[in-house]
Amino acid sequence: MLKISNLTKKYKDRLILDNITYSFNETGIYFITGKSGSGKSTFINLLGRLEKPTSGEVICDKTITYVFQEYNLLSDLSVIDNIALTGAKEEDIKEILTLLDLNIIEKTSIKYLSGGEKQRLAIARALAMDTDIILLDEPTGNLDKENAKILFDCLKNISKMKLLIVVSHDLELANLYGDNILNINNGSIEKIKEIKEYQKSIVVLKDKKKTFDLKYQFKYSLSLIKARPIKFGLTILLSFFSILLLFICFNLTFYNKNNTLKNAINQTNREYYSVSKDYYNENNYTNYSYQKGKTFYNDINTLINSENIFSYVKVNIPDNTYHINFPFNLIIKNDNTSGLKITDFVAYYIFDRIDVENEELSLNINNNNYNFKITEVIETDYQNVYTKYMSDEEYRNKNIDDLKFYYGALYISQNDINEKMQENNFGLNLRGANFLLSKDNTLTYCSNYMKLTYGKDNSSTLIKNEIMISQKFYNSYFNNNTFPYKFDYKNIKESENYNSYLDIINLYEIYESVNIVGIAQNNDYDVLISEEFYNSLLNEYSKINIDGYCIKLLNVKKDISNLDKNNIIFSDNDLIACYTMDDFLNSLLKTALIIVSVIVLLLTLLSLYFSIIGFIDKKSKEIGVLKCLNISNFKILNIFIIYGFLVTISTFILSIIVGNIMLFIFNNYLSNEVLFINYKIFIQSFNIYIALFASIFMGLLIAILNPYYQIRKIDPAILVKINY
Repeated sequence: MLKISNLTKKYKDRLILDNITYSFNETGIYFITGKSGSGKSTFINLLGRLEKPTSGEVICDKTITYVFQEYNLLSDLSVIDNIALTGAKEEDIKEILTLLDLNIIEKTSIKYLSGGEKQRLAIARALAMDTDIILLDEPTGNLDKENAKILFDCLKNISKMKLLIVVSHDLELANLYGDNILNINNGSIEKIKEIKEYQKSIVVLKDKKKTFDLKYQFKYSLSLIKARPIKFGLTILLSFFSILLLFICFNLTFYNKNNTLKNAINQTNREYYSVSKDYYNENNYTNYSYQKGKTFYNDINTLINSENIFSYVKVNIPDNTYHINFPFNLIIKNDNTSGLKITDFVAYYIFDRIDVENEELSLNINNNNYNFKITEVIETDYQNVYTKYMSDEEYRNKNIDDLKFYYGALYISQNDINEKMQENNFGLNLRGANFLLSKDNTLTYCSNYMKLTYGKDNSSTLIKNEIMISQKFYNSYFNNNTFPYKFDYKNIKESENYNSYLDIINLYEIYESVNIVGIAQNNDYDVLISEEFYNSLLNEYSKINIDGYCIKLLNVKKDISNLDKNNIIFSDNDLIACYTMDDFLNSLLKTALIIVSVIVLLLTLLSLYFSIIGFIDKKSKEIGVLKCLNISNFKILNIFIIYGFLVTISTFILSIIVGNIMLFIFNNYLSNEVLFINYKIFIQSFNIYIALFASIFMGLLIAILNPYYQIRKIDPAILVKINY
C-alpha cells in the first residue's frame, strides 16, 4: 500500500505541495504531469523518501526503487555487472535482459551504449532489485519518439506486476500508456485519468542473494584502478617507498642484540665463549670492565653452573716453519682429569703430525714454563681450514675466536696447574698484599709498585697466618723492629671505589692480619708463608692470574637472556659487533629512527587517504546511485577498504621483497667490509613483519574513518532534485 496523507512541502516561502491526500493502486502505470517547476520531481522524491515533507506523511509498506533521468549507471562496469550488483540470481538476470532486449549486449561497457539502451538498463536494474514500486523521473527525456515508445512498451508489460510512477511532461505518452494520470497544479493533484489496477501476471523473481555482495564490491574496486591507472600507480609508488623505508627503520629501531647473538652462536662450531662485565663506581662515575676475578666469577656462577665455567690463559706455542704467531688459548677445567689435551690442529701445527699422545709440550704461562704430557688429541675438521689459517690473514682475523677457542685450544685441569706451581714453589706476585700500607689509601695500597711476592715455606715451620719476611724487605722497611710483630691487611671491600679493585685478591678475606715471626733465609720471595696460607692464596690466585673466563652454553636462548639481564656480555671479537651495533642504535639515532618511522607511516596513510578521498569525490554521484539502490554505507565503504587493502598488500609484499634484498646486501657489506664477522647483524624477525603489517593495517583503518563520514554525508536525493 502506498498513500499520502495531508502532504505539504515548502521550499523557504514557496509552497510546492499543499495538503495532498491520495492512495495509489497496487499495480499499473501512474503518470505525474504538470508544468515545469510545478513540483513533479519533488512529489516522487517525497514518495521515495529522498526528501522529507514539511507536514503530513507518506504511508508505504512496499519497497521502492528509482530509475533516474540521467540513468546513473556505474560507468566502469559492464551491462550485466550493473544488474548483478543488485544480488539477483543469474537466471533472473538473463530473464530481465531478454525481457528488455539487452541480452545481446550483456558484456558491453556502459560507455558504448546508446541512450535508449542505457534507459532500458536502468529499468532492468530496478527490476532486478525486485521492489514493489518503481519511480521513474522523465525516463524518455533523452530519447526520441521511437525509442520512447519501445521503452514504454516494456514498461507497460512490467506494470502488470508492479506499480510504476512516472514523472513526464509528455502528455501523448501519458494518454497512450498511463493507467492513471495525476496533474500537479498550484500544489494540488488533479485526476486526469483513472482506471482499475491490473492483476499480476508475469513471472516474479526468485529468491536472491544480498545486494552488492563482496564479489561486486571487489569488482567495483578493480574498476576504480582500471579507470585511473596512473593515479593508482602513483599511490602504489609512494606507498611502496614509504613502506620500504618503514621496513628499514623497523629493522634498525627494533634491532635485538640477543637475537643476533643467538644467530651468531648457532652458526659457530665452538663450545666456549669468553665473557666480561662492567662494574659501575658511583663515586667517580666510571665503568670498570672485568673478565676475571672472584666477584665476576661469583656473578657468572649465579647464572651458569660451575661445571660450565672455565678460565683460560693465552699461551705461547713454540714457533714452527710457518712463523705465524697464533693466539692459542689454554682452557682450564675444574675437573679431576690429568694431562694435557690438544686439538689435531695444534698437534699438526707443532709436530706436523697428529699422533702425539705421550709427547711432552712446554707451555709458557705468565712468563713461567711448564712441561705437560699430552694425553689426548681432540679431533676437529682442521683439514678444511688449516691452509686458510696459514695463508689467508683476512680469513684468520675474521675467524680469530674460532681459532682461540676451538682449533687452537688446549685443555688442562686446574689441579694440574696448581701441582706444577707447587712443585716449582711458584711465587705469587700480588697487588694489595703490602701490609705495611694498610693504613694508606686504597690506590696506594693496591699500586703495582707496591707488589709483594709470596712464596711457600717448604720447611713447614710456619702455620696459618704466620709469615717471615726477606732480609731485603726488612732492610728497606723495618727499623730494628723485634718479632713477632702483627700487621693488619686492608679490607679492600670497604674502599669507596671498591669496583676499581675487583681483579685483586682481598687478603683480608683469608686472614685479617699476619704475624711476622722472623726473617727468612730465602731471599727469593718478599714474604714466606705457611703451606695452608699458600694453598688458600693459590685458590684465589687461580681467579686472578688468568686472562679471562669462558662459558659453555647449554640453552643458548635462555643463557643469553640471563646473561644480558645481569649485564654480562660476550667478549669474543666476533660477538662484540652485536653490542657495538646496539650501542650505536641506542644513541640518538634510535630516537631519530622512531621519529622517521612515525613520519613515514603518516606519509603512507596520507597518500592512501587522499587517494580514497579523491575517488569518493570523483564517484560521489555513483555512490548516491548505490544508496538509492538500498546499498548500505558500510558496503559502499567496503569498496574503498578493498581498494586500500589492494594498495597496502601489494606494496607491503613488494616492499618486503625489495627490503629483504636490500637487507641482505647491507648485511653482507657490514659483515665483510666493516665488522669482519661471519654472521648477519640484522635478522629478519617475524615480529618485525607483524609490527609492520599491524602498523599499516591500523593506519588503513584510520585512513578510512573520514571517508566513511564522507560517504554518509552524500545525499542520494541530489541525483533527482530540481533546483527551484
